[in-house]
Amino acid sequence: MNDPVDGLKGADVSAELRAGVEAILLVVDEPVTDLTLAQVLERPRAEVTQTLRALAADYTASGRGFELREVAG
Repeated sequence: MNDPVDGLKGADVSAELRAGVEAILLVVDEPVTDLTLAQVLERPRAEVTQTLRALAADYTASGRGFELREVAG
């Protein structure tokens, strides 16, 4: 039976999604919504939102020189 995500396991999918979200965030020049990210990455919005929250927490916890935050709701 084929895996619904082209043979990728859950952790691989999460790492792939995380990398995709980070790549987009690093090149955009204005805020982008979770809905837009979900559409571009062809992933469920809830999964993208969860990934954004995890990235924000990781960036804060590691003391990065930048932070990821939600703006204007």
